[in-house]
Amino acid sequence: MDDQTFKRFFDKVELDAEGCWMWVGGVAGGYGAIWNGRGHDRAHIVSYDHFRGPYVKVRRMVLDHTCKKKLCVNPWCLEHITQAVNMQRAYAHRR
Repeated sequence: MDDQTFKRFFDKVELDAEGCWMWVGGVAGGYGAIWNGRGHDRAHIVSYDHFRGPYVKVRRMVLDHTCKKKLCVNPWCLEHITQAVNMQRAYAHRR
C-alpha cells in the first residue's frame, strides 16, 4: 500500500471500544470497500495484505472476522481459514 493509499485507508477507520478498526468508508456486499484506481477492493483484505502478508485467494479459503464484525479491518481480527470452518463458526455464533 503506497503512502497515499495508506492515508486514504486510515481516514476511513475508527477504533471501537473492543479494539476493532471499524470501516466508515464505502461498503459493498456488507464489507468495507476502497477504490484502487481500477475498481474497489475489500478493505479488510487490503489491511490483511499490508500488515500480515499477502492474502492468497485459495479455493475454499476465506478471511474470517474472528470479532464477528464484517466492517472490522483490524488485520489481527482476521484469520485465514476454510470456508467450511467459516460456516461452522457463523452457525455457532448465531446460536
